[in-house]
Amino acid sequence: MGRTADNFRDRARHAAEEARRALSDDDGALQRKRQDALNHLAENEDWLDGQVVVRDQSGELKANPPKPSIKTRPISDEVRKENATEMAEGYAPKPIDSSVMYGLVGIGIAGLALFAFNRFYGFDFSLHPFLALLIIAAVCVGALVLRALRTRRHGRAWKTEYDKTEK
Repeated sequence: MGRTADNFRDRARHAAEEARRALSDDDGALQRKRQDALNHLAENEDWLDGQVVVRDQSGELKANPPKPSIKTRPISDEVRKENATEMAEGYAPKPIDSSVMYGLVGIGIAGLALFAFNRFYGFDFSLHPFLALLIIAAVCVGALVLRALRTRRHGRAWKTEYDKTEK
């Protein structure tokens, strides 16, 4: 058994003792709930460690039954690619739109920001067109870099998921 599961069981035994010594019914019920939760956590830890938890009629743990041997067939390359794509999409989705769309959205956001800045501070960008174009170009480049980073992150996630699956 794993060390964490043993610690949970020790704490559950302590909670059972506290329940027996409780001065009120509410305290006893709280400690019994705590004991059940700690025993459940211990069983979860055993399961995570790969141990099968079997209890007899009295609730005591029995020895682990032997695990059946499972023979698996190799996974085809197409299935590996599909599984890798599905898993990678969960935490690093591939950008759907093109670079042009990212750039256009960046230009639109920059235009709205310049308009809001103009209205709030009264700064007229028509008198400083080079500054306005520089800001719009910087935001457009930033949007393109964002798409490149997302594409690269998806590629790394896909490769990691593809490598995880068995051949």
